[in-house]
Amino acid sequence: MCFSPDFAPDNQIVLCDGCDVGVHQECYGKELQGRVPEGTWHCPKCRDPNASKQELCLLCRRDVPSMLLMPCEFYKERWRSAPVKGFAHEACARVADYACHFENDSLIVCQEPPRNQKHRCLICLQVHGLAVVCSKGRCHNAAHVSCAQFSEHHWRVDLERIYCPKHANDDDDQDDDEKQSPGEETTTR
Repeated sequence: MCFSPDFAPDNQIVLCDGCDVGVHQECYGKELQGRVPEGTWHCPKCRDPNASKQELCLLCRRDVPSMLLMPCEFYKERWRSAPVKGFAHEACARVADYACHFENDSLIVCQEPPRNQKHRCLICLQVHGLAVVCSKGRCHNAAHVSCAQFSEHHWRVDLERIYCPKHANDDDDQDDDEKQSPGEETTTR
């Protein structure tokens, strides 16, 4: 979920016994916080008897075995239609928070963005799914979270943000809107 290989004694990486996806206890939510399950543990996709082995993420439209899939309701046409039910990568939903929210740590609810807000992924060059715009200010570079995470183009994916190669190594992660306006004085204490 956070894609970090680091762990600590109180924040172990727990592997699903069905698909081998790994999640940190703290990143996963209430079910794993403070305890490592004894015996077997299965992620939400592996627990669902209706899920297929190769389930596509409703957001990025990709099957990436190393990314956690959670139950998802995807609404098209601005909440007017019945939702498409399936699964979505938790990482895709966290980064695309403008279109998604979590209900009870167990369900991702998403709305398809209007056509004029859809972006072409600069990595796979597809328009399908949610390609998320770089979190750095007014940058317009966009990519699917799954494409960026496993790309050789040096995108950076944090827990809730994505950065294109141009901004991936910036030390200052503030958006341009949060930065000091020209002419504003800074006060140091």
